[in-house]
Amino acid sequence: RDIVLKELSNAPVGSNTDCAYYPCHHEGQDCTFCYCPFYPCNDVEVGGKEVMSKKGEPVWSCMGCHFVHSKEVSEYIHHRLRLTGFDENTDLDSLFKDIKEIFFYPERERWINLQNL
Repeated sequence: RDIVLKELSNAPVGSNTDCAYYPCHHEGQDCTFCYCPFYPCNDVEVGGKEVMSKKGEPVWSCMGCHFVHSKEVSEYIHHRLRLTGFDENTDLDSLFKDIKEIFFYPERERWINLQNL
C-alpha cells in the first residue's frame, strides 16, 4: 500500500522506457502502477496465473496481465483512487470488480446501458 500511495502522489507516467525492466508486461504498457494496487487479484481472466516460486511454493504471477497497464485503465484507477482515497479501509476487491466491469467487459456494459434506456 505504501508504494501505491507513492505512485498516487505523482501524475500518471505512461510508458517508462527508461526503466531497466521495461517492458515487464507488454510493449507500450502504462507504467503508472509499477506495483499493482490489486495484487494479488487471483483473476486468470486478466492474464495472471499461479506459478511455483523458486522455493516450490505457489505465487501469483502478473507477467501476462495487460489490464492495469493499459493507458485508459491506469488513468481511471489513478483518478478514482485519488478521488476516493486509498488506505487500509479501501475495498480493493470491489474496486477491481467495478473497473473490470467497465473496461474488461465493455460490450456487456454498453448492452446493460442500452437496456436501461
